[in-house]
Amino acid sequence: MMNPTVNYMSSIGEYVDSNAQQLADYVIREIVGYLPEDSLAMKIIRSTCGRFTDKQLWVVAYELQKNAEYCAQLDKTNAEIEQREAMKREARRIKRQKKAETKKAIAEKVEGCKDFQVGDTVYHNKFGEGTITGIDEKTITVNFNEVGEKRLLKAFAQIVKK
Repeated sequence: MMNPTVNYMSSIGEYVDSNAQQLADYVIREIVGYLPEDSLAMKIIRSTCGRFTDKQLWVVAYELQKNAEYCAQLDKTNAEIEQREAMKREARRIKRQKKAETKKAIAEKVEGCKDFQVGDTVYHNKFGEGTITGIDEKTITVNFNEVGEKRLLKAFAQIVKK
């Protein structure tokens, strides 16, 4: 929770905005309960008014590490964070897998359209019967009897030979 090597108080000095100051005050209030009253860390917290040097933060962090209750709470928080990150990674893995499956299904549909040739009579559920007038890499052009000429993507054409 508290990393002495990276603290915004010592790194940006007077340029601390109110949100960052509120967060610092909250963290200070939270850790005060874990520090022994007579410790050097407690004296530092009470005397510095929220501005700490790196050395002071190291003293506070060292004192916190000696507190078993604080360490248990920190471990619990870290485990929760790791669990959320694992869930995000799993969601991204599933998304990639679905994308790969979709690509494979589209490739199979496009492969199935290789049997079509210009002049073939085909049927489509929405457009009815028609004749193939053109074929390229991705599309099939069909002149349907009722609706006229349509360019259909091979992957989604949903046409069958008559």
